[in-house]
Amino acid sequence: MISHFKHIEFQFSKASMQIPNSLFEELSSTIKGTGKSTVSQVAMAYTYLVAVGFLYKYTSYVDLMSGTYIQNKDLKEMLGYHNQSKSIDRIIAKDSVLEKMGLVETTRDYPVSFYMDNDSLTPYPTREFLTISDLRKDDILYERIKAVVKNRNYTVKEPIYFLGSEERDGTMMHYENTHKITIQEFIHFVETSHLDNTDFFLYAYLKSRCFGKKIGKPIPLSRITKETGISVTTFYNHIYKLVNEECFSVNSGTWRKPNPEEFVKMTPNTYFWKGVTS
Repeated sequence: MISHFKHIEFQFSKASMQIPNSLFEELSSTIKGTGKSTVSQVAMAYTYLVAVGFLYKYTSYVDLMSGTYIQNKDLKEMLGYHNQSKSIDRIIAKDSVLEKMGLVETTRDYPVSFYMDNDSLTPYPTREFLTISDLRKDDILYERIKAVVKNRNYTVKEPIYFLGSEERDGTMMHYENTHKITIQEFIHFVETSHLDNTDFFLYAYLKSRCFGKKIGKPIPLSRITKETGISVTTFYNHIYKLVNEECFSVNSGTWRKPNPEEFVKMTPNTYFWKGVTS
């Protein structure tokens, strides 16, 4: 089902999602805090949230170009799990952890198109969505969509972190304290066989801290492990992969005393974001 995301890229070459910077620690403390999950499941949850954000924002749950529609089982498979696996249902299914956190909601009223409203009260155009319930049954678009969607109980996830709610400002309108994930970055990590969700999770975390910092960003390892829930060993395993992919470069800090008599101030590694290459 990566084709849905490639069609987003084809139609909107600058497609991107704004993701809350707080999401890393939110997910880690909530999901790992239950004692039943690993960092790989936290990373999967982050990747899943980015995926449903793109699908909703660019109204691509149903792809008329390919004649397919995405269900949760398809997203499971795309993110490295068997499509019938129950191991992550407690995180992504209806009434799951992500819904209880107020990050997503399950709905049958999926988006089918969007437009930019220039007549809103805001100083810039706002994104407005048409959903399947807005279409008349004799509308040609309705007929084309229903010819594709065979599941009468079809549901999708609304990305509340993007749309907003009474409890949470959505990133569609509020960019403060967010980071941008482009469609090219998302496709790169999902499609590259030797990269996984944890690589993407760590990439996004470091980008959220380093983007725009020409002289790099010093980040203590203790802060990285606290905010992401990634262990020191896992961190080094994945940062080496990201450096080899040329997503980042790292200037090593001073991390121990040369000898017991000589004091050297401890300094963290400095990270430089470089991005992904096609």
